[in-house]
Amino acid sequence: AAAGGAMNSRFRLFRDLDSDGDGTLSYKEVEEGLRRRGIAVSDDQLRSMLGELDANKDRRISASEFDAFCDRRRANIRQVFRDVDADGDEKIDSKELRRAVERAGLKISDEQLRAAFKRMDLDRDGRLSFEEFESTLMLLPHGANPEAVFDAFAHRAFVDDPDGFMTMPRDIDTGRRTSLSAHMRTMGDTAAGDDTAGDDTA
Repeated sequence: AAAGGAMNSRFRLFRDLDSDGDGTLSYKEVEEGLRRRGIAVSDDQLRSMLGELDANKDRRISASEFDAFCDRRRANIRQVFRDVDADGDEKIDSKELRRAVERAGLKISDEQLRAAFKRMDLDRDGRLSFEEFESTLMLLPHGANPEAVFDAFAHRAFVDDPDGFMTMPRDIDTGRRTSLSAHMRTMGDTAAGDDTAGDDTA
């Protein structure tokens, strides 16, 4: 069932990017798809992503190439998900998400949390499945490790909001921080006493 969910999520993402419906993605379609999601990438990041997507370098990205790209990223995203999912129930609630984002060095309001959570919670059940989490992170600029991926995710969801009402300063410098995953894993009982913000559901 989990594999089926992942495939359906990838199919929906590929179909959404394929704006002309021809069954392949042009470089322009990928670039425009990132922009629609509010994902800001540099020219170098875009070139790197397109190079990773377009395995045969024919300037068209097939469904199989897109699938292979998703497979390579999936293990990395899974590690981030496990770090955020503090109780290990395979779902992320708003408190777990808040703790993780704050451990990444960001301060967020309840309104910001609810808005971002609502965008990610596609089935509106008040919790994020791995498939929902994965679909949010899949097209972010490539990070070599879970920390880099989650930093990008945190800014995507809470700082670089395309609707423009989240105006938090960009205060994370990934080159100077210690490991986010290490922070997450050492929180332990401290995080349990950190439940002051937000409801269980966003």
